[in-house]
Amino acid sequence: MNLSKVLFTISVSMFIFAVLFFVYALNHPEGFINIPIIGAKGLYLIYILVMIVLFVASKLVKKQ
Repeated sequence: MNLSKVLFTISVSMFIFAVLFFVYALNHPEGFINIPIIGAKGLYLIYILVMIVLFVASKLVKKQ
């Protein structure tokens, strides 16, 4: 497997995990993390940025 396929697979699996987490969070409001909201938003932002960077990198890496 070349690097672009690996990066693309990781970014897609991160997206699927994020969607599943979102659906679970909507259906189970009692299962929350006891951290300040700014910390949670920071974690979500970092997760989204890493996912986007991996997706863009998968398209920019030359296929071998």
